[in-house]
Amino acid sequence: MNKSIVSSGVVKSGISQSSGREKRLRFNGSGMAAWIALALLGICGDLRAAENVNAKQVLDELDWQTLAVPLPTRWNTNLTLPQSVVKELHELAENQQDARACNALGILYANGEGVAQDQQKALGYFRRASTLSENPAYDFNILVLEGDRLALLDRAARLATEKYPPACYLQARMGMREWSAISGKLSTSQQATFGERLTGLLEQSGDLVPAKLELAEVYRTGAFGVVSDLQKTETILRALIDRQIPVAELRLAKLLVTTGRSEECYPLILSAAEKGEPEALFCAAKMYMQGDHVEVDKPRSFRCIRQAAEAGQPQAMFLHSTNLYAGLDGNPPDRSTALIWLKKAAAHPKPAPAALYHLGMTYIQGDDGLNRDLTKGQQLVRRAASLGDVEAQKRVGEWAREELEERQMMKQIFKDAGYEVPSDALLDSALNTSGSDPYPAQLSPEQARRAGERAEQDFHRMIDRERARSEYQAERGLE
Repeated sequence: MNKSIVSSGVVKSGISQSSGREKRLRFNGSGMAAWIALALLGICGDLRAAENVNAKQVLDELDWQTLAVPLPTRWNTNLTLPQSVVKELHELAENQQDARACNALGILYANGEGVAQDQQKALGYFRRASTLSENPAYDFNILVLEGDRLALLDRAARLATEKYPPACYLQARMGMREWSAISGKLSTSQQATFGERLTGLLEQSGDLVPAKLELAEVYRTGAFGVVSDLQKTETILRALIDRQIPVAELRLAKLLVTTGRSEECYPLILSAAEKGEPEALFCAAKMYMQGDHVEVDKPRSFRCIRQAAEAGQPQAMFLHSTNLYAGLDGNPPDRSTALIWLKKAAAHPKPAPAALYHLGMTYIQGDDGLNRDLTKGQQLVRRAASLGDVEAQKRVGEWAREELEERQMMKQIFKDAGYEVPSDALLDSALNTSGSDPYPAQLSPEQARRAGERAEQDFHRMIDRERARSEYQAERGLE
C-alpha cells in the first residue's frame, strides 16, 4: 500500500472519521479529498505479503472498491487473508456496525477471498453497508450482484456526470464492449467522437489503476476510434510506474521493444519480476537461464518459474510441471505434482498450447497414473494444434493420414469382394474416428496389438462369409 497516502491523513480525514453529514460526497470543485482514497485501488505494496496484512489495511484498500472494477491482481493470485483479519472484520461489522467492514466483507464473500464464496452473504453485507453510509460504491455493489444491468447503467450514467471515478470507468467499459456491435454503423467522424468520449471517461476515472491501464492500451493500439499516440501511452505507464505498479513496467518494456529501444526494457522486466508480476517473472526466468543481459543463474531461473506458476502464468505452469517431472530444478522427480501442474496449465483460460498437447498425449497413452481416455486426449491435442503447437499439428496430420489410408483400404476390400462401397460416414463409424477407444484401458500395448489383429481377422472372415452366402444364392437363383 502507498504509505505516503495513508500517512497523509487523507483516508482518516476524508472517509473514516467523517460525520454522517460529511460523508456526503462532493464531486465538483476542489473539495474532493475523498477521491484521493481511490489511489489505494490497485496499488501494490504491503498487501503483497499476506502475513503482514491487518484489518485496517483491508478496510483502507477496499473502502471505495466496487465489483464493477476488477480487484488488484494480488487479491486473486498472491494474497491469502489470515483468518484473524477476517474475524476482526466480522467483529467490526457485527458489533460496531462499521459500514467499511460490511463492504469489505461483501467484497471478500463475492470473490471468495479469505472466505468461502457466497453471493447471498455478500449481498447482505452490501445492503447493510448501504444503510450505514452514503458511499455510492456500496449501492454499486448491490446493483452488480443483483444483476440489474439497467439500474446499474442508469446509476453509472448519473454518477459519471458528477465525475464519480468508478462510474466513469464503468461507463467506459460498457462502451468498449458495445464497440464491436456499433463500430460498423458509425462514420469516421462519429468513430472519432466515440473515441473522444471514451478517453474522456477513462481520464475522469481518477486514480483507478485499471482505468489508467485501459487508457494506455487504447492510445497504444489506436482502437475505438482513438488516434494511436505512443508518447501518451509511455507517459501514462511511467506515471503508474512511479506508483509502483509492476504491470505498467512490463507493458512499458513491451512498448520499448516495439519502438526499437529494447536495451531499456530489461531493467523494467527485472523490477516488475521483483514485485511479483507473473509474466515478468516468466520473462526473467528466461533471462536468467540464457544469461540474457544478466549473469546465468539457473537456480534463480527455476525460482522465477515456480513463482510465476504459483501466480497463474500458464506457460510457467507448464515449464514448472516439466521441471518437476524430470527433476530439472535439482530436486528429485515428482511426477504426481508435475501432473497436477500440467492439468492446471491446460485448464487455464489462456492455456499454454504445449500443456494441452502433453496432457492430451498422456491421456492417449494412459501414462503417469491417468486412465487411458482416447476421446479426451484427442480433443486436447486437436485444441493444441488449433492454437499453433507444432508437435500437436504434426500429430493431428498423422491421424488424418492414417484415417485416410484406413478408409481407402476398407473401400478397396469391399470393392475387391464385389460389394457396394460403404459411405464415408459408415466407414468413419467402423474405423472409430470419432475418438472412442476400441480397446479397454487395462490392455497393455501388446494386448492391444493382438486385439487389433484379431479384429482384422474377424473382418476378413465376415467378408468371406458374405461372399460364400452370395455365391450360394446365385447358384440357386435366389438373388
